[in-house]
Amino acid sequence: MYRVRQLWAAFGLLLLGGVTAQANGRTALQATASPFVIHDRAPTTPASGSEATLTLVLTSDLHGSLHSASSQKPRGLLHLAQPLQRLRREHPDLILLDGGDTIQGGLTNAFLAAHPRQQLPVITLMNALGYAATVLGNHDLEPPSDLLQHAIQQSHFPWLGANVQAVESGEPLLPPYRIFERQGVRIGVLGLTTPGIPLWVDPEQYEGLEFADLLVSLKPWVTVLHEREKVDVLIALLHSGDEADYDHWAALGEGLPDPNAAGLVADTVDGVDVVVSGHAHKLFPRQATTRLTRFRKPVISPGSRALGMSVVTLMLQASQQRWHLDRVQAYWEPAAARPDPHLQARVQAALDQAEQWAQEPTRWRFRNPPDRNELNACGTWLQHRAVVGPSGGASLLPAWWFWFRLSAEAPHPLVRRRHLLRWIRYDNTLVQARQTRRQLELWLQPYQRWKAGERVRLSSVLAPHGLELPPQQAQPVWLTNYHWNGGGGLGAQTLRHPSQVLQKDPTLLRDRVFALLQNPDLRLPPACSFLEPGTP
Repeated sequence: MYRVRQLWAAFGLLLLGGVTAQANGRTALQATASPFVIHDRAPTTPASGSEATLTLVLTSDLHGSLHSASSQKPRGLLHLAQPLQRLRREHPDLILLDGGDTIQGGLTNAFLAAHPRQQLPVITLMNALGYAATVLGNHDLEPPSDLLQHAIQQSHFPWLGANVQAVESGEPLLPPYRIFERQGVRIGVLGLTTPGIPLWVDPEQYEGLEFADLLVSLKPWVTVLHEREKVDVLIALLHSGDEADYDHWAALGEGLPDPNAAGLVADTVDGVDVVVSGHAHKLFPRQATTRLTRFRKPVISPGSRALGMSVVTLMLQASQQRWHLDRVQAYWEPAAARPDPHLQARVQAALDQAEQWAQEPTRWRFRNPPDRNELNACGTWLQHRAVVGPSGGASLLPAWWFWFRLSAEAPHPLVRRRHLLRWIRYDNTLVQARQTRRQLELWLQPYQRWKAGERVRLSSVLAPHGLELPPQQAQPVWLTNYHWNGGGGLGAQTLRHPSQVLQKDPTLLRDRVFALLQNPDLRLPPACSFLEPGTP
């Protein structure tokens, strides 16, 4: 059982003792301790009959979204500035919170992860917009760890993580909560992240850390916040989806707690008034409503990539010198059509650098725009060839890429780095492991069902290339680190073991494909007929 006592925890990773180099070229966090103080506060004593109306504004899963091109649906922090300014005029004491997954994804973050560190524009904008707190997300641990450390150092708001603990001490390494006072009401915001992180993230990235069960970690802190901090309202800010079944079996197979426990928190934890559910990229509600009754307590899901903001109104009444939450209303505020020009000027230099990097061309151009099937067929061949090289080998790599409509900026545009960033959005690296025939059959089951026209979870579908299935002999096979770690739920089924690993390559899959398309001697197969040689 997780113990609550006078804690010695870090005020964010900015106070960690630095980073430790790993053999694979990435870095791991190395923790030291710094005090976090639990206050014994006197309770608020509102006069009976008093009323208060509080406003929360919520985002989640920003994934580095800063702005959108004119041809895209408006999204990004620069598009939130103007509606947020209006909301602040209407509600000067609003509290702006984020549900995690901040620094992975998006063009600018991808550029900064590959180049010398500087101020992260996503943090610059969050500071300028007045965020009050965020929570650590699983994707925040995927970039090189010093990038995360820089992000937290640059933040004017805390990164919360009550269940992010040091293995040796069992103590949290991030502030577990933050207290706010508004209109005489004391609000506690308790932040926790998904304990499914080991399913998706390389162990080297969180060495020395563990991610405890949400329910087990949360309940003692609820007691602390009510009995010692004397909060009137408690918000659970969770980087965790509300569908407990999703990834349940994958986590169970790896001996991990449920990654998506926000609904369980809302249904089973007394003392929590509102649950904010990130991680799943779900948006609920869209229309203004007080009918937040799917769970016992209201659950708000703010969507993703700053397409807008969830606006939550808490209406309280006082009786017997205590505040009581009367109603909760929520609605969706969409992003503005245009980015805020003044804020954009503050990050324009970084945007220009990233755009120049993204415009780097390959030696190929589009003969015609591909449809989804064409892109998937060509993409699976490209990634296999990029990983195994011309001499061949075996791979089980994703069978599909993210598809999007090409803009009409040129009749036959060159394939550029930006296309790879959109086709292969996640920061997958590579693992080569020796696999038995039975393991390969299990890895391939979702692919075979997908080819037969069944509905399957796409993140589990792996396209086979170069595989041979002899009766007994094992063979080396390349997979993404996501799948090898347990993402998609296949790792536990195959009973793979660390001793099977032959090598790990920290190069991102999309960077390998980009480098392949730079090769002047490359000859593409018929599956890539929508491409033709081009001149950069």
